Amino acid sequence: MKIKQLESWLSVSHRADRPTARAPAPADASVPHSPDLLPPAPPAPPQDLKPFAKPKIQLEQYPTSPWIAARVMTMCEDAGDISERVVCDLGCGAGMLSCAAAILEADQVIGVDIDPDALVTARENFDTFEGIGAAVELLEADVAQAADALRLAGRWRVDTVVTNPPFGTRCKGADVAFVRAGFELAPGGVVYSLHKSSTREHLAKVGAGLGSVGCEPLIQMKYDLSASYKFHKEKSKDIDVDLWRFPVPERLPDLDGLSLGTGAGG
Repeated sequence: MKIKQLESWLSVSHRADRPTARAPAPADASVPHSPDLLPPAPPAPPQDLKPFAKPKIQLEQYPTSPWIAARVMTMCEDAGDISERVVCDLGCGAGMLSCAAAILEADQVIGVDIDPDALVTARENFDTFEGIGAAVELLEADVAQAADALRLAGRWRVDTVVTNPPFGTRCKGADVAFVRAGFELAPGGVVYSLHKSSTREHLAKVGAGLGSVGCEPLIQMKYDLSASYKFHKEKSKDIDVDLWRFPVPERLPDLDGLSLGTGAGG
């Protein structure tokens, strides 16, 4: 499925989020950036996915735009990591990445989030797509307990973890905590995660510390943070983000004794 086709299925209401300016050159020339200009918007689909009803700042809840979701999930699928795989959307929020995984014919999609209100919205979004709801399972759990929650639900491992974690501006180290949890969920699999480009050097060290051979940022994109809270003075703000791919070793290092530091504040 092409990027614009997937994007067209994911939302109507986010159409204004489509960036028209050129993407910036990445800090590291080896990391490609998103296409300079997007193709014309495809016809609007009948579905309209809902964002967070009442976003919670302590959880750093911001909507994932269809533009971002389509590019992230298309790259995952092109690598053979979505279709016919068991996919976990860690910190699934309103379910944008989960919906994309189901559309791309993942064998099973498991959405995990600590916020019950977000999970209600995610379920409503899944129900707007015929046939998707049965393929998606939702679990309420903290990221630190995600692996245990999946085991209790009878899921011992997943193939692919996708996550758009908090950047760690409110809770230092939250971004790294999601990566670490992804490794616990998918031994022998792969983790895809979005992070601020300013933390690129630190994320490389995190991947190495976790034993990930060949971890790398695949692409740099503009993340449109819309004004979701009263303290926001601008209508939206663009943040440079990297999509990371972390191959997960079958046998993990001793995570309890591993110090990974924090990647926030960049």
